[in-house]
Amino acid sequence: MSLVLDFLASGLSVKDVMDEYGFEEADVLTCIAYGAEMARFADVAVSQDA
Repeated sequence: MSLVLDFLASGLSVKDVMDEYGFEEADVLTCIAYGAEMARFADVAVSQDA
């Protein structure tokens, strides 16, 4: 799941991830939901140097 989130964060679209790895849209959305759920329970350092 973290790999999918990394791909999305690096700029790949949901469609790109689906096409490259044979995932359904629901699979990608599940990864996003999982990441959101995990973020509720942990502090995540975010760089402002973007």
